[in-house]
Amino acid sequence: MNTLTNPELSAQSLLSSNSTENASKLKSPVAFTPSSDDIAYRAFLNYQNHGSADGHDFQDWLRAEAELIAEQKYESPKH
Repeated sequence: MNTLTNPELSAQSLLSSNSTENASKLKSPVAFTPSSDDIAYRAFLNYQNHGSADGHDFQDWLRAEAELIAEQKYESPKH
């Protein structure tokens, strides 16, 4: 049973117990961090896509990183 079907099995109740069985019920997503090369390539594509306008390198980098993370999230197999 999970927290959606059993409201009594909340994160708080799981954390308050020292049981490894309860701790194993807490699942966290695996963090994905794209490589610097992948981000740089995507940022360059973003730079080109908005007319190679200078002065947006930081925004292009952050946008590229966010896009790659979002793509990975939706491409990951569902369990």
